[in-house]
Amino acid sequence: MTHWINSIDPHGENCPTCTRWAKMNKFKITKANARTLIWMHRNTNNDDPWIDMVAVRKIVPMSNFQHLKHWNLIARLTPNVKTSTKYSGVWMVTPRGHEFVKGLLSVPKYMYVFDDTVHGTDTPDVTIHDCIEKFDYDEHMGLI
Repeated sequence: MTHWINSIDPHGENCPTCTRWAKMNKFKITKANARTLIWMHRNTNNDDPWIDMVAVRKIVPMSNFQHLKHWNLIARLTPNVKTSTKYSGVWMVTPRGHEFVKGLLSVPKYMYVFDDTVHGTDTPDVTIHDCIEKFDYDEHMGLI
């Protein structure tokens, strides 16, 4: 299976085993992601670092912020009781995420993700400042 994952067509294709549509996604830390991470960092309570992102969704600029988990910049709280929902919507900034926001850490600009698992990275490395300096719509939309 790993060999097939490494050879997935960039536009996606059907899995030869289960015929499910599969695509290796290339995620980038966007300006919106960076802004959400900064907001989370500023609003982290040291006594309880978890933030209910569903409750604040109308006041926080979030655009696929959950992709930040692939860089280990945020972590999701998994409910410890069986509920009808798979996840709680509650997230926290990791120590690595706090370092990134403070400008003490750079991370790969791109992550290659298949089935919610990172399978590779791509350069260049970026800092929080690189992520928020400018916004290129064509690059964000994959038009370049």
